[in-house]
Amino acid sequence: MPSIFGTIIANAQQTQTLLKRVKNRKRFAVLSFEDDGVRCKRMYYDVDTRSAQEERGFFLKGITEKNLRNHKTMRAFLFALYFPFPYKISVLVPHHLGGSYYHTLTLQRAHADTPISQEELDLFFSQQLGKSIEVNKKDIMRRTGCDDLDALLVSNRVISILVDKQLVSIREFPQAPLGMTGREISFGVMQTFFHRPVFSALQRLLPKRAKLHSFFQDGFTIPLSMVQYALRGNSKKNSVKSFATALIRDTGTDIFACSGESITYHDSIPIGYHSMYETLNAQLGIDFESFLQLLRSVSDHTASPHVVKQVNAILSQEIRHMYNGLQSAKKETKSIGMIIDPGKIGQYIGAHTPMKRVLISRDAILFFDDIAIHALHDSLRMTAVMACILRLPRKHFINEVATKHIRWLIPHSIEKM
Repeated sequence: MPSIFGTIIANAQQTQTLLKRVKNRKRFAVLSFEDDGVRCKRMYYDVDTRSAQEERGFFLKGITEKNLRNHKTMRAFLFALYFPFPYKISVLVPHHLGGSYYHTLTLQRAHADTPISQEELDLFFSQQLGKSIEVNKKDIMRRTGCDDLDALLVSNRVISILVDKQLVSIREFPQAPLGMTGREISFGVMQTFFHRPVFSALQRLLPKRAKLHSFFQDGFTIPLSMVQYALRGNSKKNSVKSFATALIRDTGTDIFACSGESITYHDSIPIGYHSMYETLNAQLGIDFESFLQLLRSVSDHTASPHVVKQVNAILSQEIRHMYNGLQSAKKETKSIGMIIDPGKIGQYIGAHTPMKRVLISRDAILFFDDIAIHALHDSLRMTAVMACILRLPRKHFINEVATKHIRWLIPHSIEKM
């Protein structure tokens, strides 16, 4: 009899441990709008093990921003997702529906030895934030063609603080920069705008278990993560060199211009891997998955020399066209270098002489070292998204100070910063 009771107790303890782990697991859904549907990437963060894991996602074909408002399939999907557990949603905003900006607001102080006060910070943000929002909003209106009402501010976050060019850890100093001394206080601010009708349509579809957590322009998290890493690893902000990033997609490539003080969307050039597929398909008559597999076999030298020569010959003009487009974007952004995330065709691009892939070190994406991140297929894009979701400061003193002046502009259904 004692052994039976022992087994029951052991099973109860195992169940309790399992339930605790389930409870301590934070669940996220990353939604992105593509040309022919909505893609949902799933990820969770385990509080106990301090690790983040990307899981297999879903693609909801036929759902676009135009038919989202009352889409029953989308509503049912969001209801079933992670049922019955709560989860948070991060939206990757496409460039034609909004955008993200990173810039530096600098407070120049006449009396460097005087501790920074709450009143000083309130006055600074009340004067400066409105100006930066207005500038970025006008850029969104010009670029997307939306009016003032539809250019909705969905995020305003202070994500870095430098005192006399020295980075201050927001995690270690939760009240920073209150009470500190210095002549120059710089705040790295990120703002994101989203097309109001699409935001409202998405909001209507959410179950009560789901909360809107964060918004980033798609592709923006790669340069943002790298700038944050550079700031974290260098004592002076000016050590961050100017560079551009290119996120190669199916029908286009998004270009961002970056420096130590700003990150802005530059343009989307009509060059992507779908045109490569169409060129190869016209010659060989293959589907898209076969196209990707063929490129992998060419890249890892498992294809025959004849096939390698044939594929390279067919795609040579497309590769040259892509290379020239990226070179032009590099010159237009006046960047000293360009970092490319080639997505699904990365292995092939990396092996091609005129388009040597500029490898993005995972260390340059993970600007923290206390969480293990596991992205499927070692995805740089999702690694950067996961890093920003988990580690950019949210509920912090400086965000409370900054946001209270413009909180009325941000929908209250979005989690407070």
